Amino acid sequence: MIKRTLLAAAIFSALPAYAGLTSITAGYDFTDYSGDHGNRNLAYAELVAKVENATLLFNLSQGRRDYETEHFNATRGQGAVWYKWNNWLTTRTGIAFADNTPVFARQDFRQDINLALLPKTLFTTGYRYTKYYDDVEVDAWQGGVSLYTGPVITSYRYTHYDSSDAGGSYSNMISVRLNDPRGTGYTQLWLSRGTGAYTYDWTPETRYGSMKSIMRCEMPSTPEEKKKVLTRVRRIRGQIDALERSLEGDAECRAILQQIAAVRGAANGLMAEVLESHIRETFDRNDCYSREVSQSVDDTIELVRAYLK
Repeated sequence: MIKRTLLAAAIFSALPAYAGLTSITAGYDFTDYSGDHGNRNLAYAELVAKVENATLLFNLSQGRRDYETEHFNATRGQGAVWYKWNNWLTTRTGIAFADNTPVFARQDFRQDINLALLPKTLFTTGYRYTKYYDDVEVDAWQGGVSLYTGPVITSYRYTHYDSSDAGGSYSNMISVRLNDPRGTGYTQLWLSRGTGAYTYDWTPETRYGSMKSIMRCEMPSTPEEKKKVLTRVRRIRGQIDALERSLEGDAECRAILQQIAAVRGAANGLMAEVLESHIRETFDRNDCYSREVSQSVDDTIELVRAYLK
């Protein structure tokens, strides 16, 4: 599965080279399921970048599902592209792959269309295909509307599900979100009713201040660490200046490619170091996390290093 995750990562491997990186996020999520369905611990790292009219997202997650007598571990790689076609049409395309375990869905594809046809109103429709553990397949079609009134966002969604093991079902969901006027956080309430065994919130993986994201901008946390990072940044700047001189001169193509590879390697190394520091800074300050969560954090960092190697 690691190879498949890294293959998904390769789709976004050129992202730091040409895209404007807008955020690097590390987070933790705990879900306690009802009945005998156990619980799930999840640690993740996420990159979001802006490229002209598109926003790109790559998310790498490490999760553990605990039942009373069984335990499962899995890795998931997922990516999404939001594209603004004009002032009234926006689309979102997402894809994800994971290990064949109960931790995550094995395959997940979704296509959403957002229409801003009225002031402060957004109409949404979309399709989602999901393949779960033990080859259970679910097709879902949804439609809804969101109203923006000051700091309050009120949304309604209707979703119809067609499951390979349970047949047809549906759900109605109302969401009320109150944005914090003094910052980027918010408080959100979901109310859902229906016959569906599956509930999708149909929202982007990342929103600033979201409940599952831990956003910190305080690292490097010591003057020594900050000095090291600045030294590496200046070294990268020197490599870029040398590359520019080569391009302006008569350097051979092979030499230019070697310089580009060196710049890319240095930039990826810096990103990996800062991201690892960010992840550890986020979790080391919270003693309540279990050993399983600490292991998930270590596994996530390993995957980040492999991706940016």
